[in-house]
Amino acid sequence: MNKRVYLLTVVSFVVGMVELIIGGILDLIAEDLDVSLGKAGFLITIFSLVFAIAAPILLTMTAHIERKRLTI
Repeated sequence: MNKRVYLLTVVSFVVGMVELIIGGILDLIAEDLDVSLGKAGFLITIFSLVFAIAAPILLTMTAHIERKRLTI
């Protein structure tokens, strides 16, 4: 397999897992912060919104940088 394709696959997997992992430990986070499960659930919403807003902005800002250099 091409190393670039492999790297892209791993990075995509990690980015997807970041949001899903917090869902699995949400009850522990709520307990630790002493807040309700619903309020702790907003962490996932906030993360998703920030990611959705920041991704196109960062893509535009880094469009002129060589992809290989940007990855490193």
